[in-house]
Order: sequence, then structure tokens, then C-alpha cells
Amino acid sequence: EEWRNGAIIDNAVWSGFSVLVGFLIIFRTSQAYVRFWDGCTAMYNMRAQWFDACSALIAFCKHSRAASADIRYFQSLLVRLFSMLHAAALG
Repeated sequence: EEWRNGAIIDNAVWSGFSVLVGFLIIFRTSQAYVRFWDGCTAMYNMRAQWFDACSALIAFCKHSRAASADIRYFQSLLVRLFSMLHAAALG
């Protein structure tokens, strides 16, 4: 009879502990999920801002008085540098 009371108390403690650990795991997983999507959103916004900046610089070249070959070289260099900037930010 005495061991049954001890087993019931141990079972209640174990159940409480299991609920607490389960709640903590779910809470932390939820927080990690939110942080992951916040990071994805920030990375997308950063990429969009860099694309806008590169597009604006390419558009400014339209009114340049430099040689056509120099303009093309500058534009291709600019696109490559922005591409490398984005790649460096990713990783």
C-alpha cells in the first residue's frame, strides 16, 4: 500500500515535469520559427534595397557623356559588385 502512494506521487511529479518540458520546447521552437522568418524578411528587404540602388545607378548612366564601351563596362562591373555584396551578406 505504501509503495502505491509513492508511485502516485512520483507519477504526478513526472507528469508535471513532462508538461513543463513540453511547454518549454514548444515555446522555444515557436520563438526560433518567428526569428527565422524575421531573418528571411530582413534578407529579402535588404536584397530589394540593393537592387533598387543598383538599378538607380544603372539608370544614371543613361545621361553619361562617357564612351559607350566604358558605360557598359561600368554597368557590368556594378552589377557584379552588387551580386558579390549580396553573396557576402548571405554567408
